[in-house]
Amino acid sequence: MVSVRESLKLLLEDPKVKECVINSFKQSKNPNILRDFCDGNAFARHQENCHQGGKCIHILLFQDAFDSNAFSSGGVKPNGFYYTVGNLPPEYRSKVNLIQLAYMVLEKDFKPSRSEELNDCDKLKLVLKPLIMELKDLQENGIKFNGEVLPVCVIFLIGDSLGQHVVGGFVKSFSSAQFSCRFCTMSKTEFQENPNMIGNLRTPEEYDKHVSIAKEHWSSVRRDSLAARKKAREQAERRGDSTKIRKLQDPISKSAFQKLQAVHHLGVKYRPSPFNQLGPNFHIAGSQPSCIAHDFFLGICQNLVPKILEHFVTTKGWFDFHTLNSRIRSFKCKGSDALDTPKPLKSLESLNGNAVSNWNFVRLLPFMISDLVIDKEDPHWHLFLQLKEITEYVCAPAITMDQVAYLDDLISEFLLEVKNLFPSCLTPKLHFLCHYPSQILEFGPLIRLFTLRYESKHTFFKRVIKSCNNYKNVTKTMVKKYMCRYAYDLSSEIIPEEIVFDSPCIFSEDSLSEDMLKAFPNGFSFDKTVEVTEVVIFGTSYRTELVLLLESPSATTLKVGCIKKLLVHKSKKPFFLVEEYLASTLDTGLYTCEASAKKYHLKQISEFGDHYPLPLYLFQGKLCFTLKHTAPCMMDD
Repeated sequence: MVSVRESLKLLLEDPKVKECVINSFKQSKNPNILRDFCDGNAFARHQENCHQGGKCIHILLFQDAFDSNAFSSGGVKPNGFYYTVGNLPPEYRSKVNLIQLAYMVLEKDFKPSRSEELNDCDKLKLVLKPLIMELKDLQENGIKFNGEVLPVCVIFLIGDSLGQHVVGGFVKSFSSAQFSCRFCTMSKTEFQENPNMIGNLRTPEEYDKHVSIAKEHWSSVRRDSLAARKKAREQAERRGDSTKIRKLQDPISKSAFQKLQAVHHLGVKYRPSPFNQLGPNFHIAGSQPSCIAHDFFLGICQNLVPKILEHFVTTKGWFDFHTLNSRIRSFKCKGSDALDTPKPLKSLESLNGNAVSNWNFVRLLPFMISDLVIDKEDPHWHLFLQLKEITEYVCAPAITMDQVAYLDDLISEFLLEVKNLFPSCLTPKLHFLCHYPSQILEFGPLIRLFTLRYESKHTFFKRVIKSCNNYKNVTKTMVKKYMCRYAYDLSSEIIPEEIVFDSPCIFSEDSLSEDMLKAFPNGFSFDKTVEVTEVVIFGTSYRTELVLLLESPSATTLKVGCIKKLLVHKSKKPFFLVEEYLASTLDTGLYTCEASAKKYHLKQISEFGDHYPLPLYLFQGKLCFTLKHTAPCMMDD
């Protein structure tokens, strides 16, 4: 175990980290726009109940079991608990060196033996006790920061659904269990009959009640299992069957043990989450946001998109499987899209990419096959376009209240269409989609709690074990190596430069056309400005010919700026000279661009409607782009 207190203390001593935390106490909010978890209702309740609106250090705690070939020979699967300081801006929280190890344990240590289960040994609580106790101590006694003692509070637990259910005390089966939702008591049967229905939301009171009921049931099953085993052993002894007697040495059978461990009430297990010990103001019910990486991109998109493609290939015959893969392979991705390209399919059963690759598959598929879709009114094509639009709202880093309401309506229509076209796809992860609008209101934009950046931390530990080739006390080895790496990270600035650029060249107003010059204000310091080919701002790379959103004149049109020149003032303030394009929506889910009579603007990054740059693709003779996500300035239909 790594001391969270000590690692946090060292992190808070970094000047830039300290500045960010102090600034987090002064942030103002727009009540109509959700930009981070601190804009959600759950955080507001935490502040009101714990600190009466005062200061605290926020901890976002992530957990996940990871595996690789390096671990297979050793027979181990570590479960890592990492944390980030929620007071840091989201663009810093995504940096891997700012994600810190809190605890490392082997997954097998969570599992009790038969005798331990019969003795009601809570292995999860026992194994996590050191971590829980330290987190509780940090909350109660705080940590010294900037001349005062501030409480350190776990705000949310983050992870994939399986891991969340393990530490949350919910059933782990998603395919066969009737109650597999940790957000409500909706059953699998009810969802398949009415996919827009949401059950009673799980509250701390209901959760504790369900644990008590499940515990009573567990005690009953335990008693019956022991009695049945005793009876079978007595019968074997009366018959003198020594072979049978040896087989009955265990207090209960394997099947009875599995039945005992499967006990639950409405999806809640018979032992509460150990994290409920953190204090009266933290409860697992309502503290575990959805994971859009695993539930949405590696669940819904991965399984539903191939079904839609199969309809186009098999039923409609618009193209064959070979043509589909040929289009995917030959498509040349640009900009950041090239980092995680859509992967060709092995079959029409599942997408093959990781979460971000599947995300890009949904975004870029219209470029690849929309010209082959003969009937644009086909309900399956409409279903895909609905999924694409839902993706743009679910992944929005900032979203308005009206857009959340629109997303709710969009999801309702989408689920009804899925029921009509692909009823077999009504899985638990599709039910989780029903909760996304309310979860955005509770936790802020779900993309701000994206789990894949935390999973990137696994890479370091996989390399450690592979290079050490030692599986004895593997968690101790990983922790010691991590502490060395953490010391190295702290030896220099742990927060990267906000603005990075290279190869600057002299910039002269003589290089500008007359129309471009009109965009520059009077008194602009041309002599103190350089031109660059690329600038990286908070980790996002900007190059010429990428487009940035300016505004949204209507629900079907956007004004975007195509970057023509990247300029940096000597004060390291970047400027973008953009040419204004008017973009209109197509029936393919894409936007087509037209230049607005050589109209140019000179802007800083904060003046755009959205900070994310999009590449332009030549599609059917026109310059087109596809959204990564929506923005607050965009209007809804």
